[in-house]
Amino acid sequence: MVKVGVITWFKYHNYGTLLQAVALQKYLLSEGYDPELINFEINDSKNNIKMKKYSIYERYCGILLRLAHFIYKNEIKNRNKEMDSFVINNCKVSKFISNDSDYINVCNSYDYIVFGSDQIWNPNWYHPYYFGAKKGIMSEYVAYAPSIGIHEIDKDMFSIYKENLKRFKCIGMREKYAVDIISNMVDKKVFNVIDPVFLLNKSEWLKYQNCDKVPKVDYILCYLLSDNSVHWKAIKKYARRKNLKLVVIPVGGASFFKTKYTIAGCNINDFIGLINNASEVITDSFHGTAFSLILNKKFRVFERHNPNKLNSQNDRIYNILNICNLNCDGVLIKYNSGIIVDNTTLNYEIINHRLDKVIIQSKKYLNDSLSNRKD
Repeated sequence: MVKVGVITWFKYHNYGTLLQAVALQKYLLSEGYDPELINFEINDSKNNIKMKKYSIYERYCGILLRLAHFIYKNEIKNRNKEMDSFVINNCKVSKFISNDSDYINVCNSYDYIVFGSDQIWNPNWYHPYYFGAKKGIMSEYVAYAPSIGIHEIDKDMFSIYKENLKRFKCIGMREKYAVDIISNMVDKKVFNVIDPVFLLNKSEWLKYQNCDKVPKVDYILCYLLSDNSVHWKAIKKYARRKNLKLVVIPVGGASFFKTKYTIAGCNINDFIGLINNASEVITDSFHGTAFSLILNKKFRVFERHNPNKLNSQNDRIYNILNICNLNCDGVLIKYNSGIIVDNTTLNYEIINHRLDKVIIQSKKYLNDSLSNRKD
């Protein structure tokens, strides 16, 4: 059996991060590979990231977040514990790597190493482990759906990336714009592939859903990564107009205090159950969007970032909506828009057909990449 090590994030208490890691391992296992998550931690505090100046409203939301973590302390503690267990129960994980020697030895125990998904190639938290950039590793390197997260890689990092990418047998990026950026660094074709969560279908994901925290009311599920006050006002106004209760999976400080249906203890299984049983979903999250599509839900997605800024990360949303031909008013809500229109009927027969074509191509890329190993 071909052994495959996977380098991705899987220790953050983030729904999308954990679900993409589990999805890739589950798919590889179903295809007859022997996959394993490579277990190490990076100290992100060492990275040279410019300190952001926070507005009065952002500081206010920070205070609310500290208050929420006090009020919901037990729920959040249990949620985090359950999220950790979800990965352990659904994935095979390597021994913990504490130094370069461990890293090299563990990597050499695999035939292939797959790098991705998520933003492991974002230059803001670059680390050589995310590229296998250590001498003495003999495994084949394959990239599956890593994201760089930004639109420009500066000159110093460009040369580092270019050197690291020479080792890769095959490269498939999650966003189309990243394909163009990485193509300028390598002398091979760079593919555009879909996020790993799409490698499992609706019925496979529904095996994981838990409905214990699903309210016995008709509701709009709201999952926002940002605390944009304009977006929240629009959502509350829309919920009243539709006569639907507002259920919130909270992330930012303000989100904990928007409704009595705040699911602070939402674990991974609850996340799937809450999306699947919602009348509608409103989100600004890529994976919130992805699971709305997978579970065939009516949904809206806000632009989370100001599209006029260079550090905007809206492209991952644009990319998946473009695949589904949904990058339009009614589904995509512009940044700082206070209006949610209700003129959207989603034809999932057409949407699923478009997604299936990309999923098939992505699976083919991954399986072709993990074949014909050079010995």
